[in-house]
Amino acid sequence: MQALLVTFLWSTSWVLIKLGLKSSLPAITFAGLRYSLAFLCLLPLVIKNPAHRKAIKGFTRPTWGLLALLGILFYALTQGAQFIGLAYLPSATLTLLLNFSPILVAVFSGAATKKPLPPFSGAASA
Repeated sequence: MQALLVTFLWSTSWVLIKLGLKSSLPAITFAGLRYSLAFLCLLPLVIKNPAHRKAIKGFTRPTWGLLALLGILFYALTQGAQFIGLAYLPSATLTLLLNFSPILVAVFSGAATKKPLPPFSGAASA
């Protein structure tokens, strides 16, 4: 049931974002509201679980810094950019552009590590 719920939420996400953007919500504000609401929905689950509370209490200052950096990069920057993209492009076009992400990551990581890219086999390796 969880897998079905997640699939449903993911599949309706872009449609709901497009509807929200058409109702004159600014893209960055809409993204911020969406992820703030998600945080507030998940916070009671973290607070309720003693193991989660213990893990969070054990975070060091560098860990908090890394979490802040990841939050800025993965939520503020990438999700904000997607909302802005959805404000100006059709969903299908943006999806096509996002599907090039793995190729760009492979090219940039190959350049950064100076290692050649593995040959494409046409199927995911196990």
